[in-house]
Amino acid sequence: MQEYDPGYVAEPFKGLVERFPGADVYPQDSFRTEWGPVFHRGRLDGTARVLVIGQDPAQHETILRRILVGEAGTRLQGFLAKLGIDKSYVLLNTFLYSVYGQSGGTKHKHDPAIVDYRNAWLDAVAVGSRVEAIVTLGDLAEDAYQAWKATAAGTHASLPQVHITHPTRPESASKGDKAKLAEETKKMLENWNAGLSAIAPAIKHPDAVRAHVPYGSDFAPGEKVPIPARDLPAGTPAWMFTKDGWAAPHGRHARRQASDDRGHRSQSLLAPRLSACLPRPIGWRSPDASSRWMTTSTSSTMACSTSKATALRRFRRRIVRRPRGSRRSRSQALGGMDALAAAAPPLPFVPLELDPIAMADDSKFIDTIGAQPNLPDYVKRGLAAFF
Repeated sequence: MQEYDPGYVAEPFKGLVERFPGADVYPQDSFRTEWGPVFHRGRLDGTARVLVIGQDPAQHETILRRILVGEAGTRLQGFLAKLGIDKSYVLLNTFLYSVYGQSGGTKHKHDPAIVDYRNAWLDAVAVGSRVEAIVTLGDLAEDAYQAWKATAAGTHASLPQVHITHPTRPESASKGDKAKLAEETKKMLENWNAGLSAIAPAIKHPDAVRAHVPYGSDFAPGEKVPIPARDLPAGTPAWMFTKDGWAAPHGRHARRQASDDRGHRSQSLLAPRLSACLPRPIGWRSPDASSRWMTTSTSSTMACSTSKATALRRFRRRIVRRPRGSRRSRSQALGGMDALAAAAPPLPFVPLELDPIAMADDSKFIDTIGAQPNLPDYVKRGLAAFF
């Protein structure tokens, strides 16, 4: 039997999600409001002992509708485990929507409507509850906490609090430099060790009593803890709360994928992936800025993004399925398709400022794009300029 999060069934949370702020409060030039708000993760039944404040949702969170479920989430889960907290936590974010770059969040962190709604959540979770400590992840989360602390309710709560480095700060700070990544990871874990020492005495009712084992210079086996099913909506498949392999192909699609992995060019779309056409920290905007979407790193996503790619995909399917007795040979057909691809102009992408924290949830996603066997060469050649 799989556990699940029942959602927002009781007040005050039912009322909070019914009146969430939209694009009238979160400007669309700074926030990805088209994918909807993501509210929380963890216990809303009054059993939480630790409140964690994060920053903003990224691609995994947008799909799973719960915050901190990607790489940052597994690292945080391990941090909480060192405190003996396996279940009794609740996580909230500074912003309901993914931001366009750190500057988007900084520009709007003091907007009254954003602050007031967030404070209502903090009041509901922390005031008069069993929460014994608060952890803030990164500078924006710390700003959010300080804004709440200045209110009458926040002052009255008087809870121990610690500010630690955001879990994916090493990736965003190192920018692909492996030596820098190791250095930043070591620095972050030293900060986390100090945070654990500071906040552990405040946890009087842990889920489990464990001997304190500090972090080393890098994450050791077991220090990244998977997101539990009980934190996610009912029926969430197991592969969704892993950070890789969205989604592993099965059956005939798995055989087709295996063929492509051996270097053979597929003449039809690869195995369906849930991530196709779903949000990712890769942004594109039409030249007139009338539409803006996030895409994923599969070739089928490109088909979702442009009508020309869709036409190419359909043309590919038609010619491959031509009967054996057809006068037109397969090589002739594929030659025509390649000519069509070569004639296609570059996609009308305009670079956007990317959120380094969101990108850090999947540090190899740019390489993954270029490795897709169905991706047209003219798109591959343009990736460097696009990013």
